Amino acid sequence: DWTLVCPGAMTEAPATGDVRTEADFLPPSSTRVTYADVGHFVYKLLGSLDYCRQRVGIAG
Repeated sequence: DWTLVCPGAMTEAPATGDVRTEADFLPPSSTRVTYADVGHFVYKLLGSLDYCRQRVGIAG
């Protein structure tokens, strides 16, 4: 199975833990997301069926 993670603009900063996701689109009013937050989101997806076979937009 697969999940395609599509972050918006990414920034080098400490993780905030504040991310928004939406299947097939970037969430409305998207803001920058940190590399750390994207990494944490991807890690949480491992072994999960959330967003299975979907593209997911992620923003701060």
